[in-house]
Amino acid sequence: MLGQKLTDDEMRVIKHPAVELYTHVTFKTIQAGALLGMVVIAPVFRLAAGPHTLLVIKETALRYGRNGAIIGIPLGPLMTYAKATSGEGINDDGMFDRAYRLRYEIK
Repeated sequence: MLGQKLTDDEMRVIKHPAVELYTHVTFKTIQAGALLGMVVIAPVFRLAAGPHTLLVIKETALRYGRNGAIIGIPLGPLMTYAKATSGEGINDDGMFDRAYRLRYEIK
């Protein structure tokens, strides 16, 4: 996690799998929010409501990207909690399995 070098034995020891899963999902929602804000929402908004200069489009993209990232911060834990508690949910073994798969990048 976060660029640490671990042996295979250390990789198998996951003390807090829920924390790893929540952290992973939060990072991904931050990335997705920033990307959608900058690449999709800002250009569409700016094209619909001028002006259409490159400087204004860039400023709008940065602002919407920042706002998308900020929205992703609380959205990540909320999404993980909703998935963990809905329907069948995710039990402790499921949390461990997903954290293990994330460490080894198994899809």
